[in-house]
Amino acid sequence: MSDDLTKRGPQDRTKINIHESWELKYWSNHFGVAPDELIEAVHAVGPSVEAVERFLREKKTYTIIVEGKPHKWAMPSISYAEVVTLEVPTYPQHPEITYSVKYKHGPHENPEGVLAPGGSVTIKNRMVFSVSETGQS
Repeated sequence: MSDDLTKRGPQDRTKINIHESWELKYWSNHFGVAPDELIEAVHAVGPSVEAVERFLREKKTYTIIVEGKPHKWAMPSISYAEVVTLEVPTYPQHPEITYSVKYKHGPHENPEGVLAPGGSVTIKNRMVFSVSETGQS
């Protein structure tokens, strides 16, 4: 059966067809992984969306970029304090200093924004953070 190209997204949302380039792109964006990571997951557990999601969640290590430097991160979200500490390792000893934390290239539910003190954000591989001291305390 051929796909109806007038409809957005896959015809069967329970299966991933890695042989269709547009589906590979769709599901890679959906899961926030590179196409080769998605192909690896489908080869490991089959084309079931649920199985692939579970596989990616269990093995996932994210690379986030903080002020141009890559950092490995094993959790699906990161807090304000954790981002600031990656850039300013002494932050835990000086929490009175405030920082502006902005992000971009996040997942579809939060592609860009500002991370406030006490807050956290869901991350995506290669998500970019910028951290700058506000000068306020």
